[in-house]
Amino acid sequence: MNRGWAREEKKVFYLNDPLAIAQDWQGRHRRKLSADLDQTFVLMGACYDGSGINAADTLKNENFSRTRR
Repeated sequence: MNRGWAREEKKVFYLNDPLAIAQDWQGRHRRKLSADLDQTFVLMGACYDGSGINAADTLKNENFSRTRR
């Protein structure tokens, strides 16, 4: 399953930009942010200057997990 965290080029894997991932999730339902890494990327991307994403709103979202599983 491709979750968008990384890309492969000639058998080398590169981590995708957290800002791009967060912007891709902007406006979408957070319920589908099930994986801890999904949530981490969205929060990291929201913290970029000029991202246009409110990190505080992201943390307040009821579907955003703030506890360790």
